[in-house]
Amino acid sequence: MEVVGGRPIDEEGSPVDDRALLLSIEGSLDQIDPKALSTAVEALTALLQHLSLSPGAWSLAELRAGSIEVGLRGPRDEADLVEGGLAAFARRPAIPDGWNLEAVKALTKLEGVRKLRGVEGLSMRIGEQIQRVDDALLANAKESIKPGPPSLGSVTGVLFRYNHLEKTAGIRDTFRDEQIAVKFGSALARELRANLTNVVRIRGEVLRDVLGRRVSIDAESIELIEEAPEPQRPASELAGLFIPDARTGVDSVTWQRRQRNG
Repeated sequence: MEVVGGRPIDEEGSPVDDRALLLSIEGSLDQIDPKALSTAVEALTALLQHLSLSPGAWSLAELRAGSIEVGLRGPRDEADLVEGGLAAFARRPAIPDGWNLEAVKALTKLEGVRKLRGVEGLSMRIGEQIQRVDDALLANAKESIKPGPPSLGSVTGVLFRYNHLEKTAGIRDTFRDEQIAVKFGSALARELRANLTNVVRIRGEVLRDVLGRRVSIDAESIELIEEAPEPQRPASELAGLFIPDARTGVDSVTWQRRQRNG
C-alpha cells in the first residue's frame, strides 16, 4: 500500500483513513435558488476549516444534481467531530466537545440556505449516518452561542477609534488582547474624542459572548488613566534643532567658531 505524506493511500488515491461527508440540498433542481449551492459550500468549508488541525485536508469528492449534493472527503477524526457535533445539537443547545465558537457560527449560516427559494430541506451524511439539519438543530446551535445579558463593569485600554456620526468607538485592552466596541451618547462625545489614543477606563453595561469575552460596552463614564506619549519627531525636524545650519553641511566646529566671531 502506497504512503503519501505519512498517510496510507488506496487504489483511487484517497487516504484510507478518510471519511466522506455529503451535504444534500433537497428540492427540485430547477426550482432551487443558485445561491443555495454557493452559500452552503461556503458555510460547510468554513465549519471544517475551524475544526481542522490540518489546513487543506478536505477536498471535493463529488457534486451531483437531482437535488444538489456536495461531497467532501477528509480526515476521519475531523469527520467524526462534525458527526458528533451535529448529533449533539440535535439534542441540546450547548457547544459540543471539540467545537469552537467560529465553527458554530459557520454552521448557523446554513439557516440562510434553508430560507432560499426552492430549498425543501438540508441533511448531512457522514459515513452511513444521516443527520437532518433542520430548524430545531439550527436553533440549538444559535442558542449555544447567544451572549448572556449585559452587566455593569468597566474596560481599561487604549481608545483607538472614534466615530461621531455613529456614536461608536473602540478600546483595546492590550493585557487581554481584546478589542471592545464602545457605544456612547452625545453627553460623552466630546470627552471620548479628547481622549482618543489615551489609556482610559470606561464604565457602563458590558456585553460578553458565550465564552465570557467582552464584546461591547454601553459607556456611562470615562476616566483618563494615562495620556498617550508625545510622538517622536522625525530626524528631518531634529536636524538644526541644536545646530541651526546642520542641514547645509556646516560641521559643529565651524558653527561654534562662527558664533564666537559673530
